[in-house]
Amino acid sequence: MSCGIRLIAADLDGTLLPHARDPAAPAPAPSARLRAALRGVLDAGIHVVVATGRPGRQARRLTAGLGVHDLAVCANGAEVYDLRAGAAVRRSFLSAAGARQVLAQVRASIPDVVFAWEDSDGIGHETRWNTPFVEPPVEVGDPADLLNRPVGKLLARHPVLGPAELAARVRAGRRAAAGLTLTWSTGPILEILARGVSKGAALESLSRRLGVAAHQVMAIGDAHNDLSMLAFAGRAVAAGDAPSAVRAAADLVIGPDDPDGVARVLERLLPWERSQRGWS
Repeated sequence: MSCGIRLIAADLDGTLLPHARDPAAPAPAPSARLRAALRGVLDAGIHVVVATGRPGRQARRLTAGLGVHDLAVCANGAEVYDLRAGAAVRRSFLSAAGARQVLAQVRASIPDVVFAWEDSDGIGHETRWNTPFVEPPVEVGDPADLLNRPVGKLLARHPVLGPAELAARVRAGRRAAAGLTLTWSTGPILEILARGVSKGAALESLSRRLGVAAHQVMAIGDAHNDLSMLAFAGRAVAAGDAPSAVRAAADLVIGPDDPDGVARVLERLLPWERSQRGWS
């Protein structure tokens, strides 16, 4: 293919879809232009991988209207999920013992931090978590009792510190942060994942599986948790109102007020569009 791109990895919320804060809400509708552009790149033989912080069970529901049905990078890389089959094909979870140890070590140095956690089947949180999840099943209580199986990620929030500041405090307690991935999206929550787990690492693994080199990958994202895949991809695109660190990591920045910005980027990969408009 003349454009050289064989795989597109795109974030979901805020990139392919408008932000939907409520995990149980109906999936926001993608624009007709975006659906057409996705169909075009798929028909042109380009792989499309959704890369999201959401777990697979949510990603499957939210991608139904996009026409993308193959493998997805979910839970910020902790899960590779087959959207068509509705099943995880690989998990890179924190062990139950490891999650409890991280929780105890972080709490020892930052007493006011409050935790939630997510595994393949559902989510749980401490009683003090002040924005309860609405997606069942939800378990509420003491993590010392409830953290008894591997988890995709720990979620941490603080009454004063934002996720970047909280991550800096966690890293300062080197023992707690050693080898872990600390990341965040657009909200106030820090996400703690197992050693080496990230969207970028999962995308690299999927690219090898598909026989696609890094320079043949385009990644599109809008938040801190997208930085690892933007760094891996040969072409990095920052969507919408991405923070400055994400914009700085991108080769192309879409205007913040362009609802069809992602569709325009995808259209530029289509051979017939490139020929008609003279793009190189």
